[in-house]
Amino acid sequence: MREIDHINVYLANSSHTVRKHDGVVISILECVYKDGEKIAGEAKEVPYRNMSFQQSEAFSLMVAMQRMKKPAKLEVYMAKEWLKYCYGGHLSTWKGNGWKKADGTPVMEEIRKIAEYAENTPFEIHAGERHEFSEWLDSRCRSLSVNTVTEGTYPQ
Repeated sequence: MREIDHINVYLANSSHTVRKHDGVVISILECVYKDGEKIAGEAKEVPYRNMSFQQSEAFSLMVAMQRMKKPAKLEVYMAKEWLKYCYGGHLSTWKGNGWKKADGTPVMEEIRKIAEYAENTPFEIHAGERHEFSEWLDSRCRSLSVNTVTEGTYPQ
């Protein structure tokens, strides 16, 4: 059996506002083997309702992580930097405060689950970097509405 080096996770989000709204997140998982071969799976499109941009970005990573059969080192590619900023400094503070923000409100459940995953598995976030799926993901997000979500494959 071939050995997996890591999983590339490509994420896109139809959200561009901090106000709560409905939208769609899309993820593509790409398995990278030790010999360098890459095999990408199907794109998964999942609608969300009444979430802020930050919530939907955390939700998109949770959706991708739930698709994995077992934990693996992750390389996460997304357009925005919010999660990278969050993991760069806030996690240890939130954890030390009993998963509460400075104002006493609880941290999103998605963030806690991602943090638990990250404690046990290497994890790197690449924000704002273009990749081979960028154009397709961007155009797909623009074309989707919450009522037209389907699961399908990306173009090869």
